[in-house]
Amino acid sequence: MNKGMLRQYQKSLKERFNEEFIRLRDKENIVDYVSDICKALQVVEGVEFLGCDVVTDESKFKTRGRENSKFVSIEESRLNLITMKFRISQDGKQEVIEKSIYVPKLVDGFYFQLNSSRYYPILQVVDKSTYNSRNAVVLKTLLMPIILRFKKTLIVDSAGKKYSGKVFSLNLFRHNVNILHYYLGHTRMSSVLQYFGFGEEDMGFVANSDITKEDVEKKTFFQFNKKNSLYVSKALLRQDSERRNFVINFVATLLNILNNRSNTQNVHDLEYWKKRLGGCFTKNTNNQLEKTKKILLSFKRILDSRTKFFLKVSPEDKKSIFSIIRWMMVKYETLMRKDNFDLANKRIRLSEYLVFPLLLKFSNSTYRILNSKSVTFGVIKSMFNISPGFLISKLVSNELLRYNGATNAIDLFTSALRFTCRGPQSMSAKSGASVSIRYRGIHPSYIGKVSLTASSAGDPGLSGMLTPFVKAPDLFFSEEME
Repeated sequence: MNKGMLRQYQKSLKERFNEEFIRLRDKENIVDYVSDICKALQVVEGVEFLGCDVVTDESKFKTRGRENSKFVSIEESRLNLITMKFRISQDGKQEVIEKSIYVPKLVDGFYFQLNSSRYYPILQVVDKSTYNSRNAVVLKTLLMPIILRFKKTLIVDSAGKKYSGKVFSLNLFRHNVNILHYYLGHTRMSSVLQYFGFGEEDMGFVANSDITKEDVEKKTFFQFNKKNSLYVSKALLRQDSERRNFVINFVATLLNILNNRSNTQNVHDLEYWKKRLGGCFTKNTNNQLEKTKKILLSFKRILDSRTKFFLKVSPEDKKSIFSIIRWMMVKYETLMRKDNFDLANKRIRLSEYLVFPLLLKFSNSTYRILNSKSVTFGVIKSMFNISPGFLISKLVSNELLRYNGATNAIDLFTSALRFTCRGPQSMSAKSGASVSIRYRGIHPSYIGKVSLTASSAGDPGLSGMLTPFVKAPDLFFSEEME
């Protein structure tokens, strides 16, 4: 064959392999994920993360198997050493502690060497932001999921007209609490209404005795006790369906926390709502304000920087935990219609699941402390009781780390492009191997992204091989904003 013709053919018809995606493991920085986990621990009062240091030169921490040594262990592992630094403060005491852990070193861009055996980490496909269940929208953060639940209800205005709405609640800290308690415990009622886009003319409170005929023409009234009502501008109830649904849901949620003791004065009293929030967690009236302070501190720290990074929403909507939950409430109808099977709603992860055992340990400790009645200096310090080999010992038994007996430096189809929807924080994490048959099927969005010929016969939707042509910028299958 003419060499010139072959060269011209190769130039005009270049291979479509996405080499950048194939070699994405080279770009993964496990230290960043460890740092994000450590930052998330600041949800606990008295914990401050000071930073991470990493040592990649194994001769500085290995006692055997150094490059300049004649001795090489038959159980050699290629490792990096990460040192985490924290300042803990409690009961008038303060201490800076350092904890070191080994993490696997990526060799030749594709595999790990642990105990002299090669393992290749396969890619895990997970939900990119939220997913929906029968009566909730769930957003996973590093330490705990944000579960926004709803309960259907019927509200009736003063004219007898009925509206079907939903009462939103948040399942956090072992309590299912009306979502507006967190907002009203943080700032005044007028600020909360404004935060959700309601001005004084749109929504507010009025004594029943003060309602005029002119008010009735412009506003709809929802009586929450014999003497007081919540008013809503009729214009709000005539908006497009999605906005109207949100207004009705917000009204239903607000009415749910108003009772016979509520009136036009105390609904604007911040301390009143602080006690109400504390009362959701303790019946001790003398401790409710202090409980609210601790709950709000932990609540504000739930949304970590890693979760923010992966959320495809506007910067304004992921500015804080308050704004992201507001977004979930406003977009609730859309989020409930989201297709959980569509790859457009998925993302790829690697280093995240590798450090999951560390995350799980810290998450359990954090959860225990946040639900403890008495937190001492010793209890906080015990969070960091971790050995250097903790992560490596867990990784060896990780189902997403596969033994690699290949002799090639790059084994494209059996290792580099393998994926699974199983593993840590997946749908099979709690149910074991049992996954509903509808999750094991193939979705139309797989076309061009998943190799149908190399997929598992039993569960092609849960594990298989991505095509070498797949485009996944920043590990997302879709760049569309939510």
